[in-house]
Amino acid sequence: MVNKRLLESTIVEILMKNGALDFPYIFKSLKDRFQDMDESDLNRALMRLEVRGLLRVYNIAKDKLRIELVRG
Repeated sequence: MVNKRLLESTIVEILMKNGALDFPYIFKSLKDRFQDMDESDLNRALMRLEVRGLLRVYNIAKDKLRIELVRG
């Protein structure tokens, strides 16, 4: 089972270093660290972070997502 808090903080860390990224890149980066993670785990983490106002997820094409931090 994936640690939710650790996954969320790692997502924010990756976005802080690299700027806005697409879903496959983030998934691949996280999969190296969280071997038992699947796409649904990532989707839930992204939704929690978006609801808290920390990031935004944009649908840029059919089945393509762009994820970026909210700069305030």
